[in-house]
Amino acid sequence: MTDDALRSGYTTGTCAAAAAQAAALCLRGETVHAVTVTLPDGSTVTLAVDACVRLSATAARAAVIKDAGDDPDITDGMTVEVTLEVGGDDLTFAAGEGVGTVTLPGLQLAPGEPAINPVPRQMIAAAVAAVLGDAGCRVTVSIPGGAEAAARTFNPRLGITGGLSILGTSGRVEPKSEDAWLRSLLPQLDVARAAGHRTIYLTPGGFGETAARERLGAPPEAIAQTANFIGDMLRACAERGAEDVVLVGHAGKLVKVAAGIFNTHSRFGDARLETIAAVAAAEGASAPLVAALLALPTAEAAVPLLAEAGLARVWHALATRAAARATAHASLPVRVVLVDYQGAILGDSAIPPAQTGGVVVVGIGPGSAEWLSPAAWMEVRQAEVLVAGKRHLAAYAPPSAVQVPIGADIAAMVADIRAHLGKRIVVLASGDPGCYGILATLKRELPEVPLRVLPGISSFQLALARLGEPWEGVHFASAHGRKIVEVVEAAWRHPRVLALTDYAHPAQSIAAALAAEGLDYPLTVLERLGYPDECITAGTATEIAGGTFDPLAVVWITWPA
Repeated sequence: MTDDALRSGYTTGTCAAAAAQAAALCLRGETVHAVTVTLPDGSTVTLAVDACVRLSATAARAAVIKDAGDDPDITDGMTVEVTLEVGGDDLTFAAGEGVGTVTLPGLQLAPGEPAINPVPRQMIAAAVAAVLGDAGCRVTVSIPGGAEAAARTFNPRLGITGGLSILGTSGRVEPKSEDAWLRSLLPQLDVARAAGHRTIYLTPGGFGETAARERLGAPPEAIAQTANFIGDMLRACAERGAEDVVLVGHAGKLVKVAAGIFNTHSRFGDARLETIAAVAAAEGASAPLVAALLALPTAEAAVPLLAEAGLARVWHALATRAAARATAHASLPVRVVLVDYQGAILGDSAIPPAQTGGVVVVGIGPGSAEWLSPAAWMEVRQAEVLVAGKRHLAAYAPPSAVQVPIGADIAAMVADIRAHLGKRIVVLASGDPGCYGILATLKRELPEVPLRVLPGISSFQLALARLGEPWEGVHFASAHGRKIVEVVEAAWRHPRVLALTDYAHPAQSIAAALAAEGLDYPLTVLERLGYPDECITAGTATEIAGGTFDPLAVVWITWPA
């Protein structure tokens, strides 16, 4: 059989979703021989049902035989069973015979959870809901013989006990003919070059692709999946005339490149933990910490361990080492970005680690995580002392960092900063620290301390972007901690004013002050910019004065046409 004729199959997750839907139909009194389920990409597939029996008025069991196509999958031909029990308020999952249970941290599921991965859970939930709506159910997945089969997989090393995992991110199993597989990946590079992209973003999988788009701003057509063929794809980029490459992916994959392993399939070598431990030792990790790193089940589990030890910079060192290896291998510049399961950047070879001495002031933009730049993430992850508002401390503080809240007592905050000088001190500022932000206060109160500033997207920037207005001719004003008359005077003198509000002077107060001076101008109030519940309200000063708005908003004031 030629590579081109190889037949694809379906994952255990797809089989479990099909069995769950069959059980739901059986509960409804239907005779079921086949079911059609939806895969994550929106396509559908019809699978034969091997067995289906109604156990009671509220329970049924169905089974589907796993067909892995021409892939030598260990679960090919095994039976995937689902027992569905209706009751309760939610859809819950349980591990039956032959399905494992997670016992160690570092995986996508918490310890104690059945080893049914997130995408299969979503598929099962959708398959059940298609028949039973939002009825509460308990879904127990079983694979008879799974415990014996799991002994021949990596599950025991990963701390998954008692059986196999229910896996799959696409729903399909593609045959592992490596030659054909690699050939199928290369056209991505041709498309990227044809679109004019000189920088190619390579990623082994979904975590890296998401980070490339959302963290690094990569154009979708410039991103190419590598699977395990990182070395081959790097050389192919050079052959196609790419000027440079950004290799971005989960740390568990890309630390192998730091060790000089360019096919990341486990059979070619797996020195992830050894590499992390060695670099951690070079960065000052203690012998007990090195031993703890070597005993971990996954690379992801090293993230909190290194953070707690104040050694988050290890990820930068690993990224730098991987970039040097990849650059030499491909003979073109390669930047390496390591991310965790949430897509947060752990290490970036293009961004130096946080420096000691002085204070780093980081603008975090609107406040939600997606607005932080990679450089900002690097500083926050390596902070030994984090100074921020309570909400931002809760969201961003590393586990081992000293937390200093920003509040009304500025003197106390300054004293805390002085007490920790010499450590990695990071101050988080909403928006941009220099735009009516904390930078002026720090310069005034700590004149002798060097300040390094990383800008963020200010609320002024975001407001003008939402309004579709250019910056030219805009006058910026603020009632934040100031007299409201300053905003009124600005509106008298300038036809386009953008003003900040605060708790003492919210948008309705500014509007009332304008109306009282006879300035019933058109206003736009922009609240919660950058958050899912963002709200933009337009009206005259009189109309806005009668409303109630978030105290921390932006007001756009224009002269009447």
